[in-house]
Amino acid sequence: FNLVALLFIAMTLLLAYAQEKPKLVTLSQTKGKFEQKDLKLAAGTYVFEIENKNVGKDVGFYLHKKGEEASVTGSDKAGLIPNNQKRKTETVTLTKGEYVYSCPLNPTKDYTLIVE
Repeated sequence: FNLVALLFIAMTLLLAYAQEKPKLVTLSQTKGKFEQKDLKLAAGTYVFEIENKNVGKDVGFYLHKKGEEASVTGSDKAGLIPNNQKRKTETVTLTKGEYVYSCPLNPTKDYTLIVE
């Protein structure tokens, strides 16, 4: 075995193990509200699983940094969530700060998500 090839394999394995696996955050929507309120998370990568808990129509998920209109990259990928089903976002990277989440289709209030 070539020393350069061995070093390449070792570095590739190290990088694979060093990458953080996203944590799952489950949020359930009922008529007009999310059951989970005012969350606190550590900075890192997450996947949000949104559950439509018998709302009676499709729901969605809107996550953005407070004071900004654009949704956090990947957070809008859950799409429409049909009644009594669950959908996941893509991996979302959250940095320290204050975020807001809501559903524009099932009019919910804005809920606070603090990332420490």
